Amino acid sequence: MYTDPLQDILHHQFGFWRWHPSNQSFDISPYWLRQLLGEPSLPITTLHDMLRHIPAADRRRLKSFAQAILSGEKELFETDIRLKKHNGASHWIRIRGCGQLTAEGPTILGTAIDINDRHQVEEQIVDLCQQLQTSEARYRSLMQHATDAIFIFDADSWNVVDFNRQALELCGYSPEAISHLTRSDLFRQPEGRGEPGDFAESGHHHDLLLQRARHEALPVDISCSRIQVADRILVQCLVHDISAQKATEQKLWTMAHHDPLTQLPNRILFEDRLHQALIKADRNHTQVALCFFDLNDFKKINDSYGHKVGDKVLVKVAQRIRQSLRSSDTVARIGGDEFVVVLEEIDQVQSVLRTLEKVLNNIRQPMKAPAGTLYIDCSVGISVYPENSNGMDTLLSNADQAMYNAKLNKTGINFFQPPSKLKKPV
Repeated sequence: MYTDPLQDILHHQFGFWRWHPSNQSFDISPYWLRQLLGEPSLPITTLHDMLRHIPAADRRRLKSFAQAILSGEKELFETDIRLKKHNGASHWIRIRGCGQLTAEGPTILGTAIDINDRHQVEEQIVDLCQQLQTSEARYRSLMQHATDAIFIFDADSWNVVDFNRQALELCGYSPEAISHLTRSDLFRQPEGRGEPGDFAESGHHHDLLLQRARHEALPVDISCSRIQVADRILVQCLVHDISAQKATEQKLWTMAHHDPLTQLPNRILFEDRLHQALIKADRNHTQVALCFFDLNDFKKINDSYGHKVGDKVLVKVAQRIRQSLRSSDTVARIGGDEFVVVLEEIDQVQSVLRTLEKVLNNIRQPMKAPAGTLYIDCSVGISVYPENSNGMDTLLSNADQAMYNAKLNKTGINFFQPPSKLKKPV
């Protein structure tokens, strides 16, 4: 059973899930799932276990999204599905997912949020639309007492024709100001996703931005309904503030991709950035240097001064490496006392040496500790792409081998040398 490491920032309406296609294992935040479904009779450890709680129609949609992610057709997906509770009732959730390459192979992970209450509100809004066609006064009373923000637009001009109190509070405009606005003034797509304010007259629209009065952009989801009143077509938009959900997703992403001690990228994010760096190098016909750092005699620090001091040393070393490099260079912690640096667009070996000598000089500066002054040193192995390898795994392995030789020969810095270039014994 998955042990949830994120309970301190998750509540019962938010969950984190991960699926490993290689062995079909499925992890999901147990606290969130118990709150949603009730105490499960059987543990959920595989995808099959989870699919038992999802209706067939939603299950087929999920499988098609998963296939699109694994094939590379999509980078991420978002959809609303129902879960069957243990008492037989259905409960609506919204799931978001993306692909990730891990040591175990391709993985799909993401978040889930409870939207059952929101779905019920949207059903009530459909009833409101029917009320509008029969009684405008009753509709207006119900709309003003709704708990969600509602905007009504003219379908031809997209001018705002009505709104409720919650809409005013959400966008921060005065009633007079909002009456002169259009859909494009209020809503826009995130950068790179179509024309600003351009979305369909009906259906659900996720991850749009509400332009508030103080020039703040608030992430929102919108549910639109088309209404005909006499000979006029109106579009009613129910707007949900999803900023808290987005902030939590960002925390989840950060925790999944960064080392909790040093806050540097972890192996997962490092491999992604290295992969992108190699693609860029191929496109621009440039070189990439992968530098593998390993602290010398770090075990003695832990044994002599304790792990708290050891952790402080690792944090300080991470800071010194980061401060010695360009903002475009990647620094990651991939093991206990192992760090890697990716240097892009290098022109010659001497520039790499100058950079690493600067890093080592900073690392070797005296470090104050409760037990006295510590002097830290490390060994660095360097492998260059495409000179020393034709792929990411070989590049990392060669840099590791070069580091081992640097440590063995006490040279500090060592470039990888393929066997064909090594001096043969006389």
